[in-house]
Amino acid sequence: MANQEDQLVKLVAKLLELTQESKLSWKIVRNDYAKEPGGTKIIGGIFESKYKEKVLRIFKREYDNTEENQLFNLYMAQPSYSIVVELGFADSEGNIIWQFPRVSGIVDLYKAVAFKVAGVESFLKDILTEEDI
Repeated sequence: MANQEDQLVKLVAKLLELTQESKLSWKIVRNDYAKEPGGTKIIGGIFESKYKEKVLRIFKREYDNTEENQLFNLYMAQPSYSIVVELGFADSEGNIIWQFPRVSGIVDLYKAVAFKVAGVESFLKDILTEEDI
């Protein structure tokens, strides 16, 4: 199993590299699942990329941990949430049909994808002069 996890870490690192080099393009897609049953919701952008026959989707999901931490929350009087970045293969309707396990690099991939899709690099070039850089 460790060998498969190592391969997935390498795969995520390669996706990150291709994204940063603009060799893998991503687009933002509509969030049709803003609130899901079970105390979770998708937050931020949902990004999609196609590589050969595979459709990749990456997004952030917020989990409501209130039930798990009920005693702590009653004492602290505030809800408990955790945010996880998820990456998976999607079908033609955008449903995740296989999800990557939580391996290192997925959060960095999400940040790089958001940076590229938002056009931050070109914005910086447009706004900042060479003297500012």
